[in-house]
Amino acid sequence: MNVVVTRRAMLALLQIALTLVLVAQTPAYAKVTEEEKKLGQEAAEQIAKQYKFVTDPKLVERVQRVGKAVAAAALQDEPDLDFTFTIVDDNDVNAFSLPGGRIYVNKGLLDKVQSDDELAGVLAHECAHAARHHVMSLIKESEKLSLPRLAAVLVVIATQNQAAADTAQVFDWIAQAKVSGYSVKLEMEADRVGLEYLMKTPYNPVGELTFMERLADEEYWRPQIDWGIYRTHPLSEERAQALIKELKANGIPIDRRHVLPSRQVQVRDVQIQGTQAAELVMAGRQLAVLGGDGAVTARDRAVAVAKVINAALDNNPRPTDVMDSRNAPTVTILGQPVFTATAADAAVNGKSPQEVAASLSKALRVALFAEQLKSPIVRE
Repeated sequence: MNVVVTRRAMLALLQIALTLVLVAQTPAYAKVTEEEKKLGQEAAEQIAKQYKFVTDPKLVERVQRVGKAVAAAALQDEPDLDFTFTIVDDNDVNAFSLPGGRIYVNKGLLDKVQSDDELAGVLAHECAHAARHHVMSLIKESEKLSLPRLAAVLVVIATQNQAAADTAQVFDWIAQAKVSGYSVKLEMEADRVGLEYLMKTPYNPVGELTFMERLADEEYWRPQIDWGIYRTHPLSEERAQALIKELKANGIPIDRRHVLPSRQVQVRDVQIQGTQAAELVMAGRQLAVLGGDGAVTARDRAVAVAKVINAALDNNPRPTDVMDSRNAPTVTILGQPVFTATAADAAVNGKSPQEVAASLSKALRVALFAEQLKSPIVRE
């Protein structure tokens, strides 16, 4: 793609370069200042001009509810911040914070998180950036971007030298010149401090880990250029490993199943030839269809069975730990019965109770095996 360069664009980039040099000696901020709030306000005004915001009541309520709980914890760290949470109408998986406590979440990220626990982890990370004044710290550290490097960026743009611009080094200089990310140190600190905030909320801190692990998986299967020591963000795998260490240090059980609905048995209402039934589902896979049994509705039975199976899954069974009995229509996990098929189940499935139990047992083993295949590449 050709780069179209105007005199105004060159002057704008030069202004950025000079600004970075002039503020290089700005001191670190222990508490929020009016200058920091003003900087956040000005940036927010620019964002409002460039982006559309999501106003869907359900999405807004969710982000505000989770954000309020996380902000309450962050305010114990920095009580002078004014936290706000806004959804940007953008499909990229991203979130960012501005000085003073303005937090932005892309709609694409809301589609990516699998639970409120994971959303809380993202918001806690961004609140930590604001509460620890990382933007101001980044400005202070910008002195490492020397004038020769800034000049190199200007040369690339002015000469439209695409070959030079394609090098990782020049792209990194551009990234630093535009102050587009946080340093490795600040990102890791935001992860750690965010975890501390989560421990003061109703949300499970493991959600911060599971979201990071999925990002690490994507980086593994779709590797990007290694930015070396100049990269502004540490790899998600490194961050996930650090989070595992912090969770263990704080005595928090790393139970991913509790924050990932896809790893839990859930219930859906279904109609089978005009008969009300209930479906047990895990990770999008149908495990079984249950019928009502006398005064107990199909849904109530399914909810009770799902609760028992999920409790058994908390013990992290292997696929081979799930079995069906040859002598009774019963399914066991680690030797403990979790389901017994009834005549009502047989009727809605058109199978014998024994066949219903065998089918559920097989489906559950397949689901657990698929879960193992999707286990994060990060090792504890």
